[in-house]
Amino acid sequence: MLTHALRALVLGATVTTPPRPLGLAAAIDFAVAHEPAVFEARAVQETAAAQVGLRRTAYLPALDLFAEENAAGIEPVSGLFFQMPGVPETTGAPGAAGLAMDSSAGGSLDWKLDLFHRIALVDVALARQQEAARAREATDLDVGAAAADRYLALAEAQERVRADRVTVERALAFQRVVDVLVAQQLRPAADASRAAAILSLARVALARSIEQVAVARAALAVALGAPGAPIELSLGGLLGPPPPIAPPPPPKNPHVLERSSAVRARRLGERAVAFEYLPRLDLVAALWARGSGFPPDPAAGAGPLPSSPAWAVGLVLSWNAFSVFAIHERQRVAAAETARAEAAHERVAQAVEGQLSEAEAALSGAIAIAEETPLALAAARVTEAQALARYQAGLVTVVDVAEAERILARAEVEDAVARLQIRRAHLLIARAVGDLSPFVAEARAAQGPPEGGVP
Repeated sequence: MLTHALRALVLGATVTTPPRPLGLAAAIDFAVAHEPAVFEARAVQETAAAQVGLRRTAYLPALDLFAEENAAGIEPVSGLFFQMPGVPETTGAPGAAGLAMDSSAGGSLDWKLDLFHRIALVDVALARQQEAARAREATDLDVGAAAADRYLALAEAQERVRADRVTVERALAFQRVVDVLVAQQLRPAADASRAAAILSLARVALARSIEQVAVARAALAVALGAPGAPIELSLGGLLGPPPPIAPPPPPKNPHVLERSSAVRARRLGERAVAFEYLPRLDLVAALWARGSGFPPDPAAGAGPLPSSPAWAVGLVLSWNAFSVFAIHERQRVAAAETARAEAAHERVAQAVEGQLSEAEAALSGAIAIAEETPLALAAARVTEAQALARYQAGLVTVVDVAEAERILARAEVEDAVARLQIRRAHLLIARAVGDLSPFVAEARAAQGPPEGGVP
């Protein structure tokens, strides 16, 4: 297998390695800082911000500056001439021929005064910038929640490994007892086969649990934005009873806020299209100077520099009467986009409300399970001890011991993951509400001394 650094070198990616050991809060922070989706959302936000600046530049007038110096041998003639590419326009009295030096310099200004339409376009760009900001917040939420979920999944897988290892050790001890009894002919040889089968199945369950740990560790590395990186968890207080959760505040999920911003942007887009009906008013102005050494009066304006100034200014009112049909169709498109955005907002709002209800139900169920698993584990341990003692006394068969072992193994696994399931329900509620900060603060407070990971 390639190491994380070698894989990054081969793929041309940036080497990012999460801290070891890794706490839950640190995993969320690392994912939000390194996951590629976050960088993509930031780039989209920067693009939207640049679009606002671009729209605002439309308030400025267009100012063109020019200068020209040329020499030509010409003979102006009277008559009509259609302009053709590559044939310059000539001026002067017919019949005057010779070498002429011409020069010109100046500038023209065009200031479009359709401010209502331009202001509306800036408002649309601002709304889209807010939409992009909400989308980035939603991406941060999704990335952080995914990292936390996979962190807890890896923690659960490791706890299952711990429980399965205890089961293997217990099955091995039971097999030794059975082997002794069978060797003394106090138990039939079939019991030894049954004990060997119990041990083999326990080892299979342990191997499967170790495989799940490897898969969960790889998934967590991907969620952190560091695929293939070595991961070692620091669980600490996360395995203890979680504190009671406060009633969740009203949802402020950034996915809903993003859709609200999208609806506002589409409505402003409709208004911008409506302003296209208005006539366009342009302020135009020009200032220029020309110089010519053309005969018969080479002294008038002769020389390499322009010497005959002129200026002009005016207002131009224009209106494309037939554009009303195209504008009407663009309004229909804009209205349809608004309706689509409103439907998407309602869909996301309902989905978030459903997520919150499901998370609250999951929390109630996880709390109820966590209250029962210690009792079930204690009872299963007593049952297993009694079954083993009765078996050694010859009062029960190996089947009774196997059943007690199975119940105890299941109770150990359920108890190992019950408290982590409560934290996962807390995570689901925080994600539905749209704010991971209380969950992160509680996880950081629960972080204790680093605890070694399980392979």
